Amino acid sequence: TEEGTDVTSAMPAIMEQIMPHEDESTWFVNCNRIMGEELLQGKAEGTFLIRPSSSSGSYALSVVVGSIIGHCKIDHRETGYGFSDPYYVHETLKDLVLNYRDHTLADHNATLNTTLAFPVYGPQPTDTPTYQMMRQ
Repeated sequence: TEEGTDVTSAMPAIMEQIMPHEDESTWFVNCNRIMGEELLQGKAEGTFLIRPSSSSGSYALSVVVGSIIGHCKIDHRETGYGFSDPYYVHETLKDLVLNYRDHTLADHNATLNTTLAFPVYGPQPTDTPTYQMMRQ
C-alpha cells in the first residue's frame, strides 16, 4: 500500500462490493411488476429485486432465470417472511435474501432453479471478478 494509506478504512467499501446482498438498496426497488421486468431485462441469471406486490401488504421477488423473468409472492406470517408453508421463517426480507443467495428457489417453484446471485443495483458478473471469486 501507499505510505499513509490505511487498508482497514477501505474494507467497508470492498465488502459492500463483494457482498452487496447486505445492502437493501441494491435489491429493494419501489416499482411495479412491469418496471421490475424492465430493470432486469438483459441481466445475468440470478439477478433479482424485491418490490411491493400488487397484493396489499405483500412483496414480490422478480428474478432472471435463463431467458425469462420469474416472479414469486413473498408473504409475511406470524413466524416470518417466506413463499409458502412451512417456510415463513425469515425474520426480515434481508434474511430471506441472504438465505436464497446460497439456496435455490426451486424448492418453492420448479421453474425458478436459481439462487439470488446478483442484486439488480449491485455488481454484475462482468463488473467484478473479485465478486465472482468470493461466491465460489
